[in-house]
Amino acid sequence: SITRNLLRAADFLPALFGFGIMSMLLRHDFKRLGDIAAATLVVYVPKAVNKPKALEITTIPPARALSPQEQSALLAFAARYSRLTPERLDELAAIAAPIADCAPGADPNTTRRVLGVAQWLMGRRE
Repeated sequence: SITRNLLRAADFLPALFGFGIMSMLLRHDFKRLGDIAAATLVVYVPKAVNKPKALEITTIPPARALSPQEQSALLAFAARYSRLTPERLDELAAIAAPIADCAPGADPNTTRRVLGVAQWLMGRRE
């Protein structure tokens, strides 16, 4: 342990930077000098990827032609739905209700309608 810590400190000394870098680059597992001395492993853990939940919403075609900005807003809303609480979804859907030609107000039906139009914009036309 002492040897490892001394060599680990040597890895970061300005005069030995080149040697420390070369020792890492010449090894297939990129260990530093201290790691080599202590026979430790370098472990890389991949980041967890949060896959969005599949939308279980009926596809609804928009009642009118939507501008590119309106389409973008609905698609952004649909992309974020899995990370938002139901209350926040209802609140944002109430704002987007005029785009999807829904009755104003924050409720789950408005949210489903807005998400349904977003589904249609994504090309899921069933």
